Amino acid sequence: MEQRPESPAQGKTEIKMEERDTPAISRLRALLGKELRIVIRDGRVFLGQFACTDKELNLVLTQVYELPVDFQNDHLVENGRFVGMLMFPWAHIVSVELHAAPNSDSDEYT
Repeated sequence: MEQRPESPAQGKTEIKMEERDTPAISRLRALLGKELRIVIRDGRVFLGQFACTDKELNLVLTQVYELPVDFQNDHLVENGRFVGMLMFPWAHIVSVELHAAPNSDSDEYT
């Protein structure tokens, strides 16, 4: 029976990749898992956790809530509709904001 080659040690390839990251990639990596607020062209607002992006700058969020267009308090997501995971084509995105915690002393969005 043919033996399979050993897989590389866990974490070694990640360390090498992080050492070569550009400042832009480092900033994106820091946003992974953070809650973002996205507004798209038709005025809809979405809150969700940043999962990934691609070469075309499409964004993927998980645990996404769609909020009513005229809704002001994004911290009350029970007024929103849970939609799960969404991919946003870059061409449809109007704004992307980091959603701050409700107990934060700074502005609600940064």
